[in-house]
Amino acid sequence: HLNCEPDLIDSAEFSPQHRPRYYWTNIPIGSYTPFIKDLEDVLTPNCNRHALVKKIRTVTTQLRSLKQ
Repeated sequence: HLNCEPDLIDSAEFSPQHRPRYYWTNIPIGSYTPFIKDLEDVLTPNCNRHALVKKIRTVTTQLRSLKQ
């Protein structure tokens, strides 16, 4: 339909959440460098909180989406 192949990008490369999605675009997607590696990187500093997992799955309105 769009005369191009989709690119699969997982938001885990940009956020602490796994969320693979297909993107259709006529703009070339070049190489990119991930800038957030783990959940620990985005927790509020000095709140004495520590991540139990490195990445979380997609959070939705379904209760089961919160179970890691």
